[in-house]
Amino acid sequence: MVNTSKRINGWWHVAIWVTTILVTMPFWYNAAWFPIMAYIAASVGSFLIHRRNGSTAGVHTSMNRNISLLNQWNDAHLQTIDWLMDRAKISHEMALNIVSDVYSKRDRGLTAIDRFMGAAIANNLSNAIIREAKGRLIDLAKLNRKVHNTYSASTIDAFIEAKIDENRLIQEQIEAIELEQQEAEQEAINPRYISRQVMTEVWNRDGGKCVKCGSQIGLEFDHIIPVSKGGSSTVNNVQLLCQQHNRSKGNREIG
Repeated sequence: MVNTSKRINGWWHVAIWVTTILVTMPFWYNAAWFPIMAYIAASVGSFLIHRRNGSTAGVHTSMNRNISLLNQWNDAHLQTIDWLMDRAKISHEMALNIVSDVYSKRDRGLTAIDRFMGAAIANNLSNAIIREAKGRLIDLAKLNRKVHNTYSASTIDAFIEAKIDENRLIQEQIEAIELEQQEAEQEAINPRYISRQVMTEVWNRDGGKCVKCGSQIGLEFDHIIPVSKGGSSTVNNVQLLCQQHNRSKGNREIG
């Protein structure tokens, strides 16, 4: 596939040469040096286009490299948190605080190391784990200084906000999967269990009120066909009833 920008740039070269020839053609018969000047002008124009294209390519390369640095910085933070939790047996909250010290203090990781040492003593960590932790925090501090020397504070803040939003979306997806698994387990254990999704659909379908009297007070989810008689906890077999109608329905079923 031919690169479109290269094709356009090639036509620019042709346009410069043709324009130069047309403009200078009336003078060719009057002065011998006009063709030379035309050649020089066209060559200079072509050179400037090449230089501009090269400069633009350099900018794109620099931008890609800088984005890579930000992603490397983010990955290093996450990996350090995971390592502190896995190898050093530190809580997630404490690991976040230690890594946050690297970001906020910018003191070559010394504040983060001090905080880690408190947890290391409390957890009776080995010297090998302590040495590795110090090395990781110092390396993270070096990378942190490199990022702050490369980007403005606003750029870093925007990147962090984007990552927070991305992580929040991932967390919501994980929680949704976990909830679905928990509800499946509950349904297997307790046939009367009604999932949150079924409750939401029934509530919207019934308008948030008792299907018998329209009351919006003391509502309960009721199995239309009782579970004891083979009824399921699906949308089609669940309805909203107020406590009074649900109790009276239950008494009739028992009677």
